[in-house]
Amino acid sequence: MRGRDPAGRRAGQARRSPLVPLVPLALLAVVISTAGGGEVLSGLTARVTNSQDTHATGTLFLRSVRGAATQCDATPAGATIPATATFPCTGATYPSAVPSSGTATAQITLSDLGTVTPSSATYATTSALPIQLQNTRAPSDPMLVRGGVTYAQAGPLSGSASLGVDGSTALAGSVVSAAAPASQSVAVWFKTTTSTGGALVGFGNSPTYQAQTLSDRMLWMTNAGRIGFGVGLSNVLGVISDQNSVTGTTAYNDGQWHMAVGVLSTVTVLGIGYTRAALYVDGAFIAQSDKLLVLGAPASFAGYWHVGWSPAAANGWTTGSSAYFNGALANAALFPSALTAANVTTLYGSASQSAWAANAATLAASGAWPLGDDGKGTYAGTVPGLAAAPATMVAVTVGGSGFCAYPNLPSSSCPAPAGTATLATLAAAGSQAFPPSAPGAPVALTTTVARGPTYDATYAQRLHLLLPVTITEQRGGFANTLTWSGNDLVI
Repeated sequence: MRGRDPAGRRAGQARRSPLVPLVPLALLAVVISTAGGGEVLSGLTARVTNSQDTHATGTLFLRSVRGAATQCDATPAGATIPATATFPCTGATYPSAVPSSGTATAQITLSDLGTVTPSSATYATTSALPIQLQNTRAPSDPMLVRGGVTYAQAGPLSGSASLGVDGSTALAGSVVSAAAPASQSVAVWFKTTTSTGGALVGFGNSPTYQAQTLSDRMLWMTNAGRIGFGVGLSNVLGVISDQNSVTGTTAYNDGQWHMAVGVLSTVTVLGIGYTRAALYVDGAFIAQSDKLLVLGAPASFAGYWHVGWSPAAANGWTTGSSAYFNGALANAALFPSALTAANVTTLYGSASQSAWAANAATLAASGAWPLGDDGKGTYAGTVPGLAAAPATMVAVTVGGSGFCAYPNLPSSSCPAPAGTATLATLAAAGSQAFPPSAPGAPVALTTTVARGPTYDATYAQRLHLLLPVTITEQRGGFANTLTWSGNDLVI
């Protein structure tokens, strides 16, 4: 390929007569190619020619490495030219989590595998927002992710996926405070081999795993793998003083997918009112428990739904079981009425994810969280409990030996992270300059994070933020851009 750099710069070391002007013969040719095995290539090849036919060629190929892992490999090779000069990278440029005290760092090394040095290099992140799990029935009420989760795991239905939860820190909670009616149904798919039990779905009056003072409606697994469903009962003073619960006798911690449904209703038998808690697993009725309404009505308070954890489990509803579930969860759904046995059978019989969504809509689900998200969807609304955006609570610097890209101090090393340089201000700052990598002279970028002075340990702790990052090295009119779209930082 032949051409001249649009900016008029020569690639490599060209020799030309001082008496003969440089004459352009062709346009710049850019080669961006994809190799086998998932490696993505990008490069620049330019030919500059004058009337004496002296010329030079140059290449720009960028590689990113974190630790021992190559995140982007741009080894030159012949292949087709794609439509874009931007391509994704594996891994992340941020630490995995912000520590409770001190700092955490993550370093990437950028190497130019070509023969020319870029004229500029920039670092930019466009946002810093909480990661959400979508609600297909009420989009304004997603769940926000906390703790040790894994995204986009295998799901129970064709076309579905699931959320992995670690059994000790992982959960997700809704963001809209909702009432708890006297008739209600909750459903969820689950899969595990755990022998420690844990909550599948639960309701509490705090959006996070802290600051809970009321807990209620819960589906859980016992240590023996049995499924239970229960509801809190309020006395005449409105205080939750009892519960109505039912537990099956079959173990479901067999590594297979199952669907549990808990149904709460009030019924009248021979003129006497009862609170009824009924349990279904895999479309089949398991058991029910009736308690006199005069002894306690279903608790009624405003709160938030959680998956993977429940305050009810934490408050002793399931003696010996963990508050956290260890396994995979999918298709959590909430219905503002008592589903019938036929309704439950229909929902369980969904042949695919789209059929399940259609059945949930037909049954008037008020909330439906598929839980199969890829971890790249963000929530721009207010996080319940937080007076400010969580990205303002984490301090950050990005730099290396002798330079600081953010805060942008090109001639000096970065200071310790401070509350004035936060994830929020970094996202708003646009592109930040750093020294480009020359052939054979790698540049290391170190990201350092710490909790800022406004960090809220009650409502921000263990929340996941997404920080998409782009790194660009440019020479003339060609930009070699690497994109990290999945930077997930637990704060």
